[in-house]
Amino acid sequence: MKRLERLGSAAFATVTIALVFHLLAMSFDPMIVSTCIGCDNTSPVEQWETSINQRCYEAPLAILIETYNKSVGNLNQHPTKVTLCIPNKYIKVKDPAYAYVCLIENLEQSHTACALGVYNSAYCYCE
Repeated sequence: MKRLERLGSAAFATVTIALVFHLLAMSFDPMIVSTCIGCDNTSPVEQWETSINQRCYEAPLAILIETYNKSVGNLNQHPTKVTLCIPNKYIKVKDPAYAYVCLIENLEQSHTACALGVYNSAYCYCE
């Protein structure tokens, strides 16, 4: 019987150590780097990095300027990249009766709803 107790405490210690190392590894920025493989040259987002606290999107500055100002000439000769970081916050429901409202807002603007504050604060909140 004492052997089973030792085995249980060894398993607990192993799981605790693994959890500590896992949390330490996840806390380093960036945790996951994703690159768009099937995107063409006009795609605004080429690469994004995800960590526990924030998401960072990387895009060429020329494409962002050309989408808003069509009078600018050929900017593709200067591939300056811009990184935009937003905190990892997601829409949560205040009352379960209004879950559908928050779900629709989350589906429409899943990445930017909390960062821009374009959600209904009477029914939802960001965390």
